[in-house]
Amino acid sequence: MRYVLRPPIAQERVELQQDGLVRRSLERAFADRTVAVDMDPLSLLCRLAASVPPPRFHTIKYAGVLASASRPRWRAS
Repeated sequence: MRYVLRPPIAQERVELQQDGLVRRSLERAFADRTVAVDMDPLSLLCRLAASVPPPRFHTIKYAGVLASASRPRWRAS
């Protein structure tokens, strides 16, 4: 359950700059030695919203006996 409760971005890595931009520090530097990304708050929210699955979209897929179309499924439950 701890993994499910983790936020998508660590709050220690996000800070608001004086010019109104949001700076997100990276865990590891990119190949071009970029250590932080600056973006406006709306862009950050758009990126976060893109990572949320749509409503009624199952993120766990079952296969084998636990699949919804499996014939011997009634024996497994």
